[in-house]
Amino acid sequence: MNKMYSTFEMLYMHFTFPILILLVILIFYKEFKKLFDVLINKIREADDIKLGSSNIILELANRENSIKKQLELIYDKNRLLQQKLEENRGGLGTGGGGGEGNISSHEYELITNPRYLRQELKVRSAKELITELYDLYYHNRMIYHGPEDNLVLNTKEEIDEFYSFSKNIENESLITEDLVINFQKIIKAILDYQQYLSSVKFLEEYN
Repeated sequence: MNKMYSTFEMLYMHFTFPILILLVILIFYKEFKKLFDVLINKIREADDIKLGSSNIILELANRENSIKKQLELIYDKNRLLQQKLEENRGGLGTGGGGGEGNISSHEYELITNPRYLRQELKVRSAKELITELYDLYYHNRMIYHGPEDNLVLNTKEEIDEFYSFSKNIENESLITEDLVINFQKIIKAILDYQQYLSSVKFLEEYN
């Protein structure tokens, strides 16, 4: 008892705030440890979210670059096919437009008109519009029943992979307007290409 009294007397005589803080920590060690563990977990969760978002942004950027490269290939092919059709069509039309005669005006504008799509993006979600574009792509590509070369098949794979990736993104703000526009462009371009390809095949058989 005397020893305890002497200890408190010593603490009283040599009192400092660091000693008081140390005593509080020792007394409430378990509570402080729980609070510290919760804080660490929250920081880790925030870092994981940031890292996840960064990975998604990087992947979206890679996919957009891939779409742009594929677009250039399609545009080059389309120019060649259009030239070939112009030279050999006789009285026939060149086609093009992605099968617009089989879809509504809204669907046609959605596939072909970037300005219209930008307006839609103001009132509808990006993922919703990507899904509609994807569905329209599959609906229209089945109309032609024409030849499917490597360009058609590779582009189909590109479109499928982008759609599968984008539909699983929880934070929709990561999907930029330009990315959706480029998705629209590649769909329009490859549908035109398929129609031009069908027209060329028909002309070759007709001639």
